[in-house]
Amino acid sequence: MRKSAVTRTTLKDVAAMAGVSVATVSYVLNGTGSVSTEVAERVRAVVDRLGYRPNSMAQAMRTGRTATLGLILPDLLNPFFPGLARSVDAVARKLGYCTFLADTNISPEVEEDVMRNFVRRGVDGVIWFPATQHDTFAEFRGKIPIVVVDQDLPDYDLVLPDHWRGGELQAEHLLASGRTRIGLINGPQSVDNMRLRREGSVAAIAGRGTVVWEFEAEFDAQLSSEILAALARREMDAIIAGNDLIALSAMQAMGAMGLRVPEDVSLVGFDDIDIARFIAPTLSSVRIQLDELGELAVHRLVQLITGPADAPHRRRGVDGAGFGGSPGGVGWWEIVPAQRRPRPRLRLRPGVLQRGETFKCSQSTLE
Repeated sequence: MRKSAVTRTTLKDVAAMAGVSVATVSYVLNGTGSVSTEVAERVRAVVDRLGYRPNSMAQAMRTGRTATLGLILPDLLNPFFPGLARSVDAVARKLGYCTFLADTNISPEVEEDVMRNFVRRGVDGVIWFPATQHDTFAEFRGKIPIVVVDQDLPDYDLVLPDHWRGGELQAEHLLASGRTRIGLINGPQSVDNMRLRREGSVAAIAGRGTVVWEFEAEFDAQLSSEILAALARREMDAIIAGNDLIALSAMQAMGAMGLRVPEDVSLVGFDDIDIARFIAPTLSSVRIQLDELGELAVHRLVQLITGPADAPHRRRGVDGAGFGGSPGGVGWWEIVPAQRRPRPRLRLRPGVLQRGETFKCSQSTLE
C-alpha cells in the first residue's frame, strides 16, 4: 500500500499559479518592494487558495528572529502563575509572537538550565519571574533581551507591582473593620516582594494596632508547628498572610481548631487567585492586575527586541486592590436567604472603604 505523502506548498508554487516571480511573492508577503495593487491581490488570492504558510525557519534565517518569546516562572502549582502566563501569552500572540513556557520549581539551577535551552533554541527574548533574589542570568545580560517581573534586580528592565502599598492595604482593610490585634504570616523574607508586603503592613499597623506575633511561611504554604501553636493561642483577631495560599492554609488550620473566619478572626491574603473566590467563606485579597502586568512586560520586551538598546526601564505601580465583604464584617461574601439581596463586594481606596468602587494604588510611572 502506498503511503500518502504530505506536501508543503512553497513560494515557487504560489509564484507559478499567480504568474509572477518568487521575488514578487516575497515582496507581497513581506510588504516590501514595489508591486501593483492588481498583482498583490492576485498573489494573496493564490496564497489563500493554496493555504500557503511562510516557513518560520527560513524567515528566522533571513531576519535573525524567530518570533518566539520565553517565559520563565517559578511555580506553576501556585494558581497565581498560570494567570500571569495566560496574560503574557495573549499579549504576545496579538503581537505575532509564540510563547515558550518553563516552570523552574523555585530552583536557580533549573532557571539557568532553562535559559540556556531558550538561548539555544533561538528565542528572541525572555520574560523572567525570578525564583529568588539571586541573579542567575548575569552571563546572559547583553546577549538576549530580558524583562524581569516582580523582583527588583539591578541592571534589568523591570515591571514591579507596588508590594509595599499592597501590604499597607491589607492592614488598612483590617484596621478599618475594627481589628487591632493582628498576626502576620509572611512569605519568605529573602525575596523583595514578600519583604515589602510585610513592611507595608507593619507601617500601617504602627500606632493603630498591635502585631501580636509574626512568622514566616515557605512558598509551599505549609504552616510550621510554631505558626499552628500561635493560631491555637487565639491572641489575634485578624491575620495578614503573605499570599493567598498561605491564607488558605491558615483558614484550614483555624477551622480545625474551631475558629471561625471571619466571625472570630479576619483574614486577608494577597494575589486574589481564582480558587479563593470559590471557597466558603471567600477570601479577602489584594489583587494584582495580571492583564496589565503581562501587557507591560511583553511590550517592553518587544521594544528591546525590535528597537535600539537604551537604559533599563523600571515600571512601577502595576496593582489594584479588591476586597469582598460586608460592612459589619471583615471582608467576606455573606451567604443569605434568597429573599434578601446579597451585600455588594467592598473595594478599597486610601483610608476609606466604599461600596462598588475600585482603587488602584498608583499609576504606572516610568522611573
